[in-house]
Amino acid sequence: MRIVCLTSDASTNSLVRLVPVAKVLARNHEVTVAGFMSGPGVFGQYADDFDFHTLRTRNLPAFVRQVGSLARSVDADLIYAFKPLSTSLWTGLAASRRLAVPLALDIEDWEVGWYLDQPRLDQVKHLAHIERPNGLLWSIINERLAAFAQHRFVVSRFFQQRFGGTLLSHGPDTTVFDPERWDRQEALEEFGLEDLQYVLFAGTPMRSKGVEDVLAALERLGRRDTKMLIVGSTRHDPRFCAELEARHEEILVMLGPQPHHLMPALLSAATVVALPQRVTHETVGQVPGKVYEAMAMARPVVATAVSDLPEILDGCGVVIPPGDSAVLETSLAQLLDDAELCHQVGRRARLRCQERYGWDAMEAILESAFGATVASVSGAGLVE
Repeated sequence: MRIVCLTSDASTNSLVRLVPVAKVLARNHEVTVAGFMSGPGVFGQYADDFDFHTLRTRNLPAFVRQVGSLARSVDADLIYAFKPLSTSLWTGLAASRRLAVPLALDIEDWEVGWYLDQPRLDQVKHLAHIERPNGLLWSIINERLAAFAQHRFVVSRFFQQRFGGTLLSHGPDTTVFDPERWDRQEALEEFGLEDLQYVLFAGTPMRSKGVEDVLAALERLGRRDTKMLIVGSTRHDPRFCAELEARHEEILVMLGPQPHHLMPALLSAATVVALPQRVTHETVGQVPGKVYEAMAMARPVVATAVSDLPEILDGCGVVIPPGDSAVLETSLAQLLDDAELCHQVGRRARLRCQERYGWDAMEAILESAFGATVASVSGAGLVE
């Protein structure tokens, strides 16, 4: 089967979800990736993973013509749009109608939720920008349009309750993310890191991600043998990242964005992985893909009880109340002081990832769902 995966923005970390799903689909199908991008190029960490067919996003009304052009350029037996955004969903709806093939929609973020976390005056300003395809007004409308997809895949139970659909975790290839294949000392040398213990945060450092909470906990612990390692782009909030570096210079190492194929090596250098998300409209349904990569690499994860993280890490990670600095400090100290505990928690996490969140598990879910979707649409006379 020919499948076109539509990205909402190939220039951003939205590819973190698309790429593993597309690679799993490519096991059994012919997969191409197309869509829009807001920047001059494809997001660097995944630029070499696929041959991306993209258009530079323009504002409305020119954007409508772009949607028509992109929809006419694709040919597939199934369209898979990532995110309920105009840059992916509108193209998916148009291509699905033109080709008379089913449309699947993937939902990993609450797009409207991001706006709800902004001050009220800023929300009004966002509503006024109707020329922006992915602005607030269109994001609200697109939540309704999501119902027109023949199938929906979601990352969390929050989104399943809101949109329906099938729960699909996006774990890594556990044959690549395998601790037996990576040497810690080699990783330290490759990235120019001191031989210390590292609490790793991988992703885009933002206030909602709680990285300040980890740094504050490490400052209180006063450990000379431990630093926080942040791997991710600072483009989203450069001022915030600069503030972090200035305030925590002695215990913070920021490597910036790295090619995704280096993530197993970076994880091998870490002692603990931290996912201290705060409770916001934006995070209430999020499940960071990095939790699965840490689990696959048998790294103990300390995470806050946000979204589905308590269920994912049940019995194989440390889950703490959001905003509880004392518990965060205690949990980090216990793991940093006990190598055997780290090993036991990490081993259980890897087994859980292999069983539930790796590519084999994803493949089974996708093949089952798409088989039923194609059959149902064919039965309705939409597919010859």
